Amino acid sequence: MCAGVGLAAGVIAGVAGALGGGWQFPAGAAALMTVIAAYFFRVANGWVCIDPAGLRTSRWVRGRRFRWDEIDSLEPKTWYGRGGTITVVRVRTRSGWSYYLPAPRSTRGEAEPAFRRQLSQLQHHVMRR
Repeated sequence: MCAGVGLAAGVIAGVAGALGGGWQFPAGAAALMTVIAAYFFRVANGWVCIDPAGLRTSRWVRGRRFRWDEIDSLEPKTWYGRGGTITVVRVRTRSGWSYYLPAPRSTRGEAEPAFRRQLSQLQHHVMRR
C-alpha cells in the first residue's frame, strides 16, 4: 500500500510539474517518491529461506546468507512509533554483529500467534545446530 501511494504521488507530482512548466521541484519530488515506493515494495516482498546450510534472505540488491554455526540467537525486536508498532526478528551472530530479517514481521506486536509460530520455527532450527 505504501508503495502504491508513493508511486502515485510521484506520478502526480511529475505530471503536475510538466503541465505547469516547472520541472525542477516536481521532478525531484517524483524521483524521491519513486525511490521510496521501490524501497517499500522491496520490504513488503522480503523473504527468508531455511535450508540445511542456514538461512538465506532477500535484500535490496542481493541476499544475505547465515550459516547455522554463525547464528548465536534469534529474538524479536519491536519499534514503537506514532503510527503503531513493527516487530521484526533480529539475528545475533557469534561475531557480535546483528542483522534484521525481512520476514517474519508483524505490526500487531510479538504476541501475534503467526509471528510467534514463525519465530519459534526459526529458533528451533538454531537450537538444533
